[in-house]
Amino acid sequence: MPPGLGNYCEINYLEVVFQQMQRNRRTSLGCPLPDYVRYEPGICPKAEEAAGRFRALDIHHATDAEAVRAEAVELREEVEQATP
Repeated sequence: MPPGLGNYCEINYLEVVFQQMQRNRRTSLGCPLPDYVRYEPGICPKAEEAAGRFRALDIHHATDAEAVRAEAVELREEVEQATP
C-alpha cells in the first residue's frame, strides 16, 4: 500500500503483553525468558515499516460477496488516488 493507507499494526512483539514480558523477563505464565529472546522495538525494522503499508480485506465465509467486492473497489480507488 502507499504510505498512509495501510492499517495493519499487529506486530506481536510490540503488543503490550510482549512489552511487559520484556520488562519482567518472564512469560505471561511466569516462566523466565532466555537471554536470546527479546521483544524490543526495532528488532525487526523491515516488519515494523511494512506494517504501516499492509492492509487486509475483511473476508469471512459468512461475508456477503458484494460487500467484499465493494471493499475491494473502495480500496482500489484509494490506491489509485494516492498513486501519482
